[in-house]
Amino acid sequence: MESSQFPEQLQTEAYKIFSSNDVKPMETLFSLLLSPQEPQRSHAYNLLLCCKDHYPCLFFIKLSYLLRFASNIDTRANCARVLNFVQVQNLWPKLPSLAQVNMKNLFLDCLQTEKFMPVLRNLCEVVSDVAGEVFKGQDQWQELFDFLGRSLALEDDKFQETALLVFAYMPYDCRRLICEALLPRIDLLYEGLLRALASENVDVKVAAFGALVNLLHLFSGSLGPEWFNDLLRAMMMGVFDLLKGEKEECAQKGLQELTKLAMEEPQILRPYLNTLVPEMLHLVDRRTVKDETKRCAIQFLMTMVQAKALEPAIQMLPSECLVGLFIIPMRMLIGIQDAVAWYDMGSVEGDNAGETDTYKYGIECLNQMSIVFGGKKIVPIAFKVLTVYMDATEWERRHAGITMLGVISKECSYEMVMMEDYLQRAVKIILTSFQDSHPRVCWAAFHFMQLPTDLVGTIQILHHSSIVPALVAAVDKEQNPRVEEEVASALFFFVKSISQDCLIMYIDLDIILRKLLALLQGNGRTDRCRSIALCTFNTIAKQWRGACVKHSANYLPVLLEACTDKNSELRKEAICGIRICAEFGGSQFKPFIKSALSKLTVVMAYPNRSCIEDLKASDIAVSAIGKICEFHRDIINATKLVPTWLSFLPIKDDLTEAKSVHEQLCSMVERFDKELFGPGCEHLPKIVIVFIEVHSSPHIIFST
Repeated sequence: MESSQFPEQLQTEAYKIFSSNDVKPMETLFSLLLSPQEPQRSHAYNLLLCCKDHYPCLFFIKLSYLLRFASNIDTRANCARVLNFVQVQNLWPKLPSLAQVNMKNLFLDCLQTEKFMPVLRNLCEVVSDVAGEVFKGQDQWQELFDFLGRSLALEDDKFQETALLVFAYMPYDCRRLICEALLPRIDLLYEGLLRALASENVDVKVAAFGALVNLLHLFSGSLGPEWFNDLLRAMMMGVFDLLKGEKEECAQKGLQELTKLAMEEPQILRPYLNTLVPEMLHLVDRRTVKDETKRCAIQFLMTMVQAKALEPAIQMLPSECLVGLFIIPMRMLIGIQDAVAWYDMGSVEGDNAGETDTYKYGIECLNQMSIVFGGKKIVPIAFKVLTVYMDATEWERRHAGITMLGVISKECSYEMVMMEDYLQRAVKIILTSFQDSHPRVCWAAFHFMQLPTDLVGTIQILHHSSIVPALVAAVDKEQNPRVEEEVASALFFFVKSISQDCLIMYIDLDIILRKLLALLQGNGRTDRCRSIALCTFNTIAKQWRGACVKHSANYLPVLLEACTDKNSELRKEAICGIRICAEFGGSQFKPFIKSALSKLTVVMAYPNRSCIEDLKASDIAVSAIGKICEFHRDIINATKLVPTWLSFLPIKDDLTEAKSVHEQLCSMVERFDKELFGPGCEHLPKIVIVFIEVHSSPHIIFST
């Protein structure tokens, strides 16, 4: 709810609660906030926001005083939580100067007197945010730093953890300012952090991890380069000590802080890569380590790989480290699941069903590693690993192998084509996977053949003699419906990707067209599969007109039936096929001109205007009738059909057909087509209107 929406009654109630000298109304408010019941919880939440927006000073001061003086521990803890929740940085600038001074003193007092650690841990975050606002406002808070320095020097775990947490929570945008202010105390902080990183108290050790990361600018400068080395080594030893001591949850926090460091200041870690990477790889391989800890280590490793500042150093890692890094995302790819939704053709998830977050992250990491390491280093490793994965009995590993091949081909196609025999090995893997026992592996192989990479393009050119027969053999083979769709799609990708001369040279078009026809006529094929088959026929027919003449008589019954199908994409492709047959089918088309005109007239006259595919289908139908008028005028009633065609112009939704149709109109005008103009040029006004509309609509393609 925005502040302008808070009713006056709610404002009055909020003011009454926060201005009361009695602590009970606030305690009641906190209990309602934690209540599982509605609408009490929402009402309490709105009271908080209302007071924060309308009475920010009262809100901040009330919570701060209760945080210090409330006798009930839960009340103090809730005050700290609420201050964190509403973000102090939104309230502090609204306080008068005198109130800010009082609040600084009050918070310092709280840090020294509070004994309950859950309250202190929340309070430390509030104090850090306040300190950030103080320094951003060009002010100082020397008393806080004096207290923190003294606390680090004490042999008291509570004070040590408190000081470390304040440093650990310092806002990112003011760390440099705070580090500059801390410079006179650098010796004291260095000694205190070293002690904390070696502490037997786990909470102190973990707090020191965050403090070190936030104070790195203080120790990584020219005044103390060795100090940072000492502290980072101590941090790593602390992490591994926690692992040895079976304190994995605490070790995870240390790894998370290292990841944070790799994200924010990766160059700091450059001198330590030769130590960090092997240690982390060893951690990931340890069987006794929990999965969550391994995930933290992997996140740290991949963050370093993705850091631009570390690229030169990462590239210089020993080969065994590169292999270890490469295996990590390969293991992630095994995280794909054989989801039931993948087999359900009506599922919304479709082809991507079962792709877990881990699987997707593996793809992201592989892609980044391809960029960082380059093909010369990554390709030999990839094919060494690939052999193991493709020979595995688990389908997930074989699927991971093909996925990896596709991912690295985006960046490393040149090396995969030019180095050793990697191209031949890739082709062998793909051909074998076309016939894999698991449908998801088959699907991945056919999907691979549609990737717009130089590797796939080279395979198409140099190995068409083995790839094309395998694709053609799979076209009408009964298998999983989703695989059938991908087979048809892979063949279509091949057909549209090569030139007309290559198309005739590489493949037997008669065989392909007969198989496509069988696929279209077979029962149980999905709409998408049939639609792709029609796209393939249309592409071949346009590129090789002989195929259209030879096979249009067989295809036209299928096309005519499909042009009224309930699936809009299928309708559009069928009508496109009729248009192509009308133009290139010759005498084979003539017997179908009448079972065609009636269908096309319905399609172009009654499109579903809420469906773009239907609107495009209507435009294609208009174009098809134009082709009938142009190439089959001897057996139609041109006096009636040509004006009907003209009445639907201009067309605007399918720009490809718009160009063809409007060029045809120009040609007919130039030769003064008598059926177009009509008796006494009665259709001339409509022709002029079409020209005017086309010229006034820039998106309509028109030939000049």
